[in-house]
Amino acid sequence: VVNWIGYKIGGNHTGTIKLTSGKLSIDGDKILSGTFTIDMNSIQNTDMDEGKMRDQLVAHLKSEDFFDVSKYPTATFEITSSRHLDDDNYMIEGNLTMKDVSKNITFEAQIKKNAKGVYTALSNVFVINRTEWNVNYGSKNIFKDLKDAVIQDDVEIKLAISAHE
Repeated sequence: VVNWIGYKIGGNHTGTIKLTSGKLSIDGDKILSGTFTIDMNSIQNTDMDEGKMRDQLVAHLKSEDFFDVSKYPTATFEITSSRHLDDDNYMIEGNLTMKDVSKNITFEAQIKKNAKGVYTALSNVFVINRTEWNVNYGSKNIFKDLKDAVIQDDVEIKLAISAHE
């Protein structure tokens, strides 16, 4: 799951987006490769009570103003390199592709394997600038006359992934 926090003047919204599939190749303590598919249609809000306002927010996030999920139903992440830092900590680098735009991102993650062969990966919180993937709605850097309708460009992300051998 992808956990996200988006900021606006006077507050923020939190939510999740589900991963639909993925592959991770590990040899000992070395991550050889990995690819993940993110289901953009699964975007949810987690800070508002169920109801009309939350439904409107989710519909707006799915619209052309934000992620345009009818045209871009999935995003992908492909690991391009990794570095074992210490213990269970890794620096992961890869290409995040959303809305046909690929950008390289880097984040730290803790990866563990349990006795049943299940790997869990939890990233530290990292930040992406949504406008780099053409998610421009409400950006003061794109639209100059927004006044108090500004939505911050930076979005905090935290990943939680489970993988089976």
